[in-house]
Amino acid sequence: MENNSSLRVRKRQLLLCTGLLGISLCISSCHKPDIELVEQPVFETDTTGDHIGVRTFITYNIYKDQLYPYTTYSIKPEILATIKDKNVVTAELNLWNSRQKDKQSHEKIFRLFSDLIPEMYRKDIKYFSVSVPSPTYATMSTLKNNSLESFNLEVNAELLTYLDSIPAFKAPEYRHNTLGYSYPIYLLIHEFGHYVTSNKEQSYLKYLPNSNTYNAAPKPGSIQDSLDVMYWNRYLKDQAGVDCWAKHGNTYYFCEPANEFVTGYASSSLGEDAAETFAHFVLLDEKPTATTAVNRKLLLFYQNPRMVAIRQSIRENLKKLGIVPRSPTMR
Repeated sequence: MENNSSLRVRKRQLLLCTGLLGISLCISSCHKPDIELVEQPVFETDTTGDHIGVRTFITYNIYKDQLYPYTTYSIKPEILATIKDKNVVTAELNLWNSRQKDKQSHEKIFRLFSDLIPEMYRKDIKYFSVSVPSPTYATMSTLKNNSLESFNLEVNAELLTYLDSIPAFKAPEYRHNTLGYSYPIYLLIHEFGHYVTSNKEQSYLKYLPNSNTYNAAPKPGSIQDSLDVMYWNRYLKDQAGVDCWAKHGNTYYFCEPANEFVTGYASSSLGEDAAETFAHFVLLDEKPTATTAVNRKLLLFYQNPRMVAIRQSIRENLKKLGIVPRSPTMR
């Protein structure tokens, strides 16, 4: 038989267990509100980019296809230097500041880019910048000269105003031949062409001891290396061609047979040749035969399985977006 003291201890233990069980049942049966955990990305704090333009007013970090403000830029003195009217200066400053705050319009431009280009093929495009209107509608570059890890896409703030128009072009140069696509569509694919032909899969950093800097150089067998070996070595070794190139505003189109380049703009540099040829590789329906230099350049991309996969993905996205070519505007 247990004494009274032992009975009291056991009773207290039983009551404690019963209480804990009740609390447990209450917790498990009560409704718990859903709590959405928002991931807060952590970004680098170095806000100095080596290729930020005079007209750039904001740069964003790209994370999971969302834009996060990275840094804003004050209006440059050289933009205001030519303005004499103080009221106009004030208006320019106000416009600059209002553009910086217009994240919604910046997101619309980026959304078009992200809808066109699958994320898996642009992982190192980590920055997105917006600039005030100028003749330069978009650029693609590394954020830093000494790194191929981070690329920056910069666009004109008014790029989408051209979404429903096809630029006119004329023979023989075909400088603005966008193959019937509106300028923003063609341009964003062109800029992505700069990335896929100069990223770390295609390029490496070359140290330049004289200037203590680095420069991206094409890897052997890459697209730009092949274009260089097959064509640009010849262009640059021909002094008459170089003189002609300078005479015609850095375009070889007027100095070589017309079938050397997909457009006149492609003839302005090796990098533009690669990007323009990539855009045509994506947007032209048929795989060409190796009958011309242009076709052989296009076939360089067809020989690369990754480029073929990228082409297919972009074309599928164009179809999803209902984007089809119209008749090019000749003039």
